[in-house]
Amino acid sequence: MLRVFVWQNLSQRQLRTLIHRFATKEAAKLKQGSREFYVWRVRRLKAVAVFDKRFGGVPAIFKMRKMTVLKSYYINNGVYLWPTSTLITAN
Repeated sequence: MLRVFVWQNLSQRQLRTLIHRFATKEAAKLKQGSREFYVWRVRRLKAVAVFDKRFGGVPAIFKMRKMTVLKSYYINNGVYLWPTSTLITAN
């Protein structure tokens, strides 16, 4: 799939942001009762697989097939779900 090929060439920060966006979109579509949530779930899981293979260290919440419903997938209770200190600065 072309999308996955593009994701494999993204930097760590870009791919992490993409996963956040997919998670947010998935949650919004699920809340609306739209069947489109499945498209975003599949994209999120594929992007997580690419990230995990290249960099490792994906938080468990993003690996789950059915994610916990949160208000934000960036910050929860004042704590980043995916701390920026875990980023590799070389890429």
